[in-house]
Amino acid sequence: TSFKSVREIMTMGGIRDMSEESLLDLRSMILTVLGLPEDYPEDKEVPVGTSNSGGEWADFAALCEGFIYYFDIAPKDSKPEVKFYLTTRKYGADDLTIAQNLVTWMKAHGRGTYTDH
Repeated sequence: TSFKSVREIMTMGGIRDMSEESLLDLRSMILTVLGLPEDYPEDKEVPVGTSNSGGEWADFAALCEGFIYYFDIAPKDSKPEVKFYLTTRKYGADDLTIAQNLVTWMKAHGRGTYTDH
């Protein structure tokens, strides 16, 4: 769950082209949504958050371990399309804080058109 691992998987070890700007945008979004500082080290694992409900499901850790990726392996493409899903259940704060952090990031990156509705 480090950004170094996200970078490696999103580029498939360098065989998929992904601009540095896109990778930095993704890193910025992850850090903002999870409430981590901008200077958070790329090779440091994302800390596990705490449950606000006072308890956890019996299989909580197993269900939420690591980040989630989707690989679209189409027969017509030579390289899979990779999508990243940010796991907030284990690594983020409460739902309201996550939503507020995401809106903050969207506004800061010119994507806040619908954030006030």
